[in-house]
Amino acid sequence: MTNPLTICFAGTFEWEANLRRDVHRLFEGLAARGHRLVYVEPATPFGRPAPALVRPVPSSPSITLVTPRTIRGQRITPIGTANAALERRALRKAWDLLGLPEPDVVMVHSARRAFYWYVFRSSLRVWRNYDFVGDPEEAARMAERADVVLTTSPRYARLRAFGDAKTRYLPNTCDELSATASGRGEEHPGPPLVGTMGTFGATMDLDLLGRLTRACRTVGFLFQGIMGDASVTRSEVLERLSGPHVELIERRDSDLGAVEGFLRRIRVGLCPYGRTEWNLFAAPSKLLAFLRAGLPVITTDFSPDSLEAFRALPGVFVVNDQEEACRAIPVALEAGRDPEVVGRLTEAAQPYLASNVAIEFERLVADALLTGSA
Repeated sequence: MTNPLTICFAGTFEWEANLRRDVHRLFEGLAARGHRLVYVEPATPFGRPAPALVRPVPSSPSITLVTPRTIRGQRITPIGTANAALERRALRKAWDLLGLPEPDVVMVHSARRAFYWYVFRSSLRVWRNYDFVGDPEEAARMAERADVVLTTSPRYARLRAFGDAKTRYLPNTCDELSATASGRGEEHPGPPLVGTMGTFGATMDLDLLGRLTRACRTVGFLFQGIMGDASVTRSEVLERLSGPHVELIERRDSDLGAVEGFLRRIRVGLCPYGRTEWNLFAAPSKLLAFLRAGLPVITTDFSPDSLEAFRALPGVFVVNDQEEACRAIPVALEAGRDPEVVGRLTEAAQPYLASNVAIEFERLVADALLTGSA
């Protein structure tokens, strides 16, 4: 381990709402390695109940939560400016209460939280980029102001989109159910289940998914997640995906027990993503979750970069249409019975476990701190 780091991350979700998200698992992996971490939640407006300014995470005492208070009306420019000042002052007060040294790293996700970089001016400024950035001007501004860009997108990393000297690949973390704990060997009544989880909306190819459920009658389908998004209504999703051998479970993937239950029930994981600009830059954690559980995967060819590490893996089937997906299902079910195939799938997920990603984070940050630049 490197010398313990003090890390401040200005998040975009409340900590509990962040359960199972990348930063939540990464922070716990770093805390387990002896680092001191402070997670700044989105501010709570005055007039609404709020927790204490500073409080520990019960499961990880090395992680502290900070919740600033602000005025309502964040999107009005003068109020937004005042609130940024309130949040900076709250963080300084929290730091004094904690008695911590100046942080080694101040990390932000969104441009709206970038002002946190300037609370501690000697800290390494890290932009944690997750996937597609729709506004190229915003991306350019963030990359220019950051010392290091840690991206989860293999495509952004390959393109060095934020500059050769700054772009670093730090993947999503995956600590979902392992194959040894998944109960995959248990026989469930009825036909074998294949399925996917997440948000059933613009990123998924819902037409393909609907055609697949109608064409493949020898298996059951289990779909769990949020039915609909800003582009597709819930009723439209239910209409496309409903059927006598389709089970729909509406539940957010922040429910770890629900995710584990889902992974125990299915025999094959589906990644039915559309070939969109967003998905070209994405690195879906569902793919890693299926691999970690030792489940064969049938996926569309949504992103050459994201699939590069897994495309030739036994048990991973890249398909182009509903007919290919339908033919792949019985082959994938058979592959899932082979202990060697299951072992190869779980092995492929090992580099993405939180403990391993924490080690990689240490290496990247230590290198930047040592050289004094990204």
